[in-house]
Amino acid sequence: MSDRTIIREERHRDYAVNRIKALTLATPWEVTIKPYKRNRSLEQNNLYWKWIALLGADLGYTKDEMHEELMRKHLIPVCINTPSGVVEVFSTKQLKVGEMSEYLNNVLMTATQMGIALPRPEDQGIL
Repeated sequence: MSDRTIIREERHRDYAVNRIKALTLATPWEVTIKPYKRNRSLEQNNLYWKWIALLGADLGYTKDEMHEELMRKHLIPVCINTPSGVVEVFSTKQLKVGEMSEYLNNVLMTATQMGIALPRPEDQGIL
């Protein structure tokens, strides 16, 4: 069983406490409590995919190919053990807002170094 609860109100906290009380102690459980940080914003995501389309069109890549190239250039992979060995996985899905801002800045710097002009995030109130 996996359960994630974001606590914003008393009823959310009550729900979490009741879930913990209901756990059978025949099985060990791990409970982690940490401050909530939201993942990348919708605005960041929209800007990123606009950039991906522009870069891909300029460099001759599809959006998916461009996305993969930039993730490999700017992100640290998560290593996953599989029956055939360790696989490196790159993803922007779990980036928090600050992490996504850093990633966007790196993508912008890469585009600038290649002489490709992209819409600036500060002009759109994103970074």
